[in-house]
Amino acid sequence: MPAPIDAYLEVIDQLWPAGSPKLSRGPARSGHAFRVLPSLATPRMVVPADDGRAAAAAMLRFSTSLTPQESVKRVAAAVTLGVAGDLTSGDVIEVESLDGSLQQLLSEIFDQPVSVALSMGVADRMNRKPVLQICSRQGRRLGFAKVGLTQLTAPFVRNEGHALGELNAARLPRSIEVPKLIHATTWRGCEVLVMSQLRTTPWQPPHLVGQRPRGAIEGFFEAFRQPAVPVTRMPIWERWTSEIGELRDGRAAVALRLAMDRLVERTREYETPVGAWHGDWAPWNMARRGSRIQLWDFERFETGVPPLMDDCHYEVFTRTLNQGLTDESFRAGIRAAVGEPSPDRLPQLLGASAYLVSLTLRYLLATEKGRDISTARRTGLLALETLRHWLEADR
Repeated sequence: MPAPIDAYLEVIDQLWPAGSPKLSRGPARSGHAFRVLPSLATPRMVVPADDGRAAAAAMLRFSTSLTPQESVKRVAAAVTLGVAGDLTSGDVIEVESLDGSLQQLLSEIFDQPVSVALSMGVADRMNRKPVLQICSRQGRRLGFAKVGLTQLTAPFVRNEGHALGELNAARLPRSIEVPKLIHATTWRGCEVLVMSQLRTTPWQPPHLVGQRPRGAIEGFFEAFRQPAVPVTRMPIWERWTSEIGELRDGRAAVALRLAMDRLVERTREYETPVGAWHGDWAPWNMARRGSRIQLWDFERFETGVPPLMDDCHYEVFTRTLNQGLTDESFRAGIRAAVGEPSPDRLPQLLGASAYLVSLTLRYLLATEKGRDISTARRTGLLALETLRHWLEADR
């Protein structure tokens, strides 16, 4: 479900602070306005009302999560917007001035006047934040900006900036393409990250739709591979022990500690290589272009982890999206990624367990930091129950 129009008005008021935004219908009276698409009831983005080419460019974003029909609709909408030129009819949000706005800062960063389109993501995502697509006044796509406006979202934006710096310096496989870090700064107390745009194509190979890109996931991990270590000496283990101490849910904390103790018991004689995981590798955060995987949204990027965590995430969240948030969708995702639990398959046991520990902490801690999101706690508890089931089934 898209973010409500009130969320857009609140964010525009923060990013264009020279005057309160005004919602109107019909031709815009000011020189700076945004058209709401597709409607006030279900806003998915706002685009420049005076720049049809920039508005069209904002529609040309594709991922492997889109069906061919959805991709065709986006292309058709982009063509319509580009031809229409004047987008001041329909539902319009007007701002008084660009003075002191984030758009003005972006123009300075790119050393030219820019147009921006704004999207907010779905309404119940715990890390929802403004994302701005930046275009030149001639309609050339220049990049994206993410803004961390709150105490919850600012660390995500900051972490992605650090991640892009590491990724741009790393020797990733040539088959993986990631955005380039352009600029990271603070503006009016908010974290701002500017990155290049990947040129995605609507023509995603139909025979690969829904398929996990195993080779790319493995190559991504290997680009940051370090020597094998015992489980308790993985860098991620240190994070877990610190974050468990932050959990206010005592029952969940005890259950998670018991599960980690079982994991140590099962893997006592095993040493695992450590590398990196994307942290949210899913169809909506990637695209295919020729033989390359295009990958974005690195807010959860982390090094010092065992293999197979991205495999688990891809399979679990593909299933929960299609089948709902249930015990079976979680367990089916884990089985699809690593097979059935078995005492003699320690890499698979460790990879699945590490993923489920991380997911449990991710969602339970988020609900304790002030975001009242109904699905977050349920996701964390489902991950914890799946972890317990997985470790018991391995006996």
